[in-house]
Amino acid sequence: MHRTPATVLGVLVITLLGMGCASGPRPIAWDRLPFPKDSDWPGPKGAAATIAQEELVLQAQDVRTQRSYSAPLTLECEAHPDNTNAPNTWLQVKFVPVGEPPDAEPKQMTVVVMGNRNAPPSGDQDVVFITRRTGASSKEIWGEQAFAIKTGEPYRLRCEVLPDRIRITINDQTFDATGATVDYKEFYIQLDGWQPPNRWHVRNLLIH
Repeated sequence: MHRTPATVLGVLVITLLGMGCASGPRPIAWDRLPFPKDSDWPGPKGAAATIAQEELVLQAQDVRTQRSYSAPLTLECEAHPDNTNAPNTWLQVKFVPVGEPPDAEPKQMTVVVMGNRNAPPSGDQDVVFITRRTGASSKEIWGEQAFAIKTGEPYRLRCEVLPDRIRITINDQTFDATGATVDYKEFYIQLDGWQPPNRWHVRNLLIH
């Protein structure tokens, strides 16, 4: 979907207060990734992720969890872009198997993509879909589903990785992507805000 040049890995250790966790909020340690060196994206390459007032600020350069996870799990967060009118404004939640390099496009990953397709032919429409990358090719494994949010509201995302599906809830609207699974024994979670120069703000992030 994008990407090029790489520099140094920076480490972000972020405590983002999650809601509803019985054991209370836990720190999530992130590696800040460079823009993939093998990307053919011709446009701007964004900027390294930053933290401001207990939030991640993402602009086309991913962050990756330092620890690995396995299914089943749930990721929850609130997110919003700076410019909701920008074309193809996406927050991408990537499940990347252990062993993929940090400075290049993963050859294997499953991606939940959420945002606004503010471009023809769909026009102004909030959608969610799932893609899978295998080798050099990426394909949609669960097609676009439209959802509605009120003007000025953040996207409130809950993503459940289950054995036989990925269940996605956005602002109380639930979608079951039956058959769309994360088949890696262990994986990292990467977050990406697309497309530059637009920025995504992610708050109240919880992985459990």
